[in-house]
Amino acid sequence: MVTTAQGKQLYDQFKSTFAAYRSGIAQSFTLAEQGRRDELTKLLLVDMKTVVDGSGKQLTDLADLFTKQVAAESRNSAAHYETSRTIVSLFIALAALATVGLAMLLTRSIVRPLNEALNAAQNVARGDLTHPIQTHGNDEVSRLLKALAAMQQNLRETLQGISGSATQLATAADELNAVTLDSTRACNSRTMKSSRLPPQSTR
Repeated sequence: MVTTAQGKQLYDQFKSTFAAYRSGIAQSFTLAEQGRRDELTKLLLVDMKTVVDGSGKQLTDLADLFTKQVAAESRNSAAHYETSRTIVSLFIALAALATVGLAMLLTRSIVRPLNEALNAAQNVARGDLTHPIQTHGNDEVSRLLKALAAMQQNLRETLQGISGSATQLATAADELNAVTLDSTRACNSRTMKSSRLPPQSTR
């Protein structure tokens, strides 16, 4: 298929890039399983972008080269032209599928923590402070989850303090009420005893 020196050079470059792409994909799954989000984000957005862009350019150059070669051949090379087009189309389709796969992987790594943060905020807004907030990593979404977890803990401690104060106030009120009742009974008792004493006669 590749007969010219330029074509062989482009094809070798693409094979090297494609090998780097496959290695990057394998590494991305390893990082995702280990929860190393920062390294995964750098790999997908920086390192793999360079690889994908390079492979796209190489595919385009190969397509242009094949097209020029086929255009220069006679009609007897029609079968060769169709085969070349099929191979280029397959390469382009593979690159497109790989790009979509990377986009889906990156989207999942961002959307899932955002949904967790949204659910946590909704629970706090409803006054439900019982659901624990799990945090992983140190990216922006993880820092948001940590802030929500700290807010949840502060609210829980505040409510516990208010509940304790209310209990103490209720206990003090009961004690004050008991003292008041005892004082009232003692006063009533003294009044009744005084009313029973005979009046003193005057001479």
